[in-house]
Amino acid sequence: MDQAGNIVYASIQVNKIDKNAPVVTVDKNGGSYVQPTSGKATIETTVTASDTGGSELETLQYAWSDSNTQEPDSWSDFENGTVVQKTGCETGTYYLWLNVLDHAGNKAESTTGTRKWVSHVFSVGAGSITLNIENAGVWTNTDKKVTITYSSNLTKNRKAGFGTTLAAAQTAASSTTAITVMATANGFVYASATDNAGNTVYASTQVSKIDKLVPTVSIGTNGGTYVKPTGGNAKIETTITANDTGGSNLQMLQYAWARNNTTEPTTWLTFTNGTTISKTDCTTGNYYLWVNVLDGAGNKAESDSGTRKWVSNAFTVGTGQITLTIQNGGIWTNTDKKVSITYSSNLTNNRKVGFGTTLAAAQSAANLSTESSINVAENGFVYVSATDKAGNTVYASTEVSKIDKALPTVTIGTNGGTYVKPTSGNATIKTTITASDTGRKWIKHFAICLE
Repeated sequence: MDQAGNIVYASIQVNKIDKNAPVVTVDKNGGSYVQPTSGKATIETTVTASDTGGSELETLQYAWSDSNTQEPDSWSDFENGTVVQKTGCETGTYYLWLNVLDHAGNKAESTTGTRKWVSHVFSVGAGSITLNIENAGVWTNTDKKVTITYSSNLTKNRKAGFGTTLAAAQTAASSTTAITVMATANGFVYASATDNAGNTVYASTQVSKIDKLVPTVSIGTNGGTYVKPTGGNAKIETTITANDTGGSNLQMLQYAWARNNTTEPTTWLTFTNGTTISKTDCTTGNYYLWVNVLDGAGNKAESDSGTRKWVSNAFTVGTGQITLTIQNGGIWTNTDKKVSITYSSNLTNNRKVGFGTTLAAAQSAANLSTESSINVAENGFVYVSATDKAGNTVYASTEVSKIDKALPTVTIGTNGGTYVKPTSGNATIKTTITASDTGRKWIKHFAICLE
């Protein structure tokens, strides 16, 4: 301003003063990471830097270190807003250092006044997946539940699955069964999960001792027709063979005979696998064999699927018959007599035929025969016996008579001789004639002829 009060003024704009440090944000500021099951760990985070003072960012650098006090000597550039990572990490602790400057020389700080930016600790440790099998060491005939527990640092991509092979279990792994998997058969359960950086931990276990297959039972003779022997009661029998098909091995081998095939017996007998069992006091009627065979998982043999019982067809005890028919039985003959033999259909084994002049002799003479008849040359007895498949014996005998092959005998008192013709008339000759039958038949015809 001059003496007259005239005022002159001037102004200038002052700029390019920036005292604000850049701001850095990371989406993961430290945290827990896992050492993967295979390979080494990776740690990572996304770094975003922003300038708040107007001078704009000039330097974007980072470095990983195992110290949060000693600034690194070497740095790597990063692109703003992208992921920075460290691969090949061993178990331990790591820190992310950032060297972010603007054009005014301000440096980003994690703690005001320090002129350094260092992250919280990135800790690499072990991750674990625990698989717990319900009733692991016990044979069962039901599914087994496998419960999966993940360590707290495995927070992502949890999945698990079951398969009869490990490869199948890996393929089946799903997030829907990440915590609980039902093993429906012997096989494998596979589970995996990752930490925040994608480090993968996986585990598997083999599930065994599941047996859902019922034992099989086969018997030599499943029912059939038997005979009540001529003397005593009948015997029925068969051979029992049981097999385990599911791996838990046979635990119980029992049998019982019953008169019905609907009500299971309450009393059982133990049998040795593959041996013959029998019932020896049978009268006529039906009998049924019940078999109680269980394996180590509780599966029970069944004759009809789903019934949990095994019962045979009917073993039917009836009468057996041997019929002996004598040709010309009531007629005297001087030839052999044929005795025809007929067996009932249940007498299929050990057919024997014998002849003797006494019944005892006929029994002793009996031999195996496939013939349906026997020719008898003299008076005596025919004895025949046969058995069913269980050895029950039926026998029959008949007396054969009226066979006479012996010629009658004739004796005379005077057999010939010399006689005289009297002076008057004719001579008389005479003798005594005696006829005898030696074949047990009387004299049927007697005649003489004089010449």
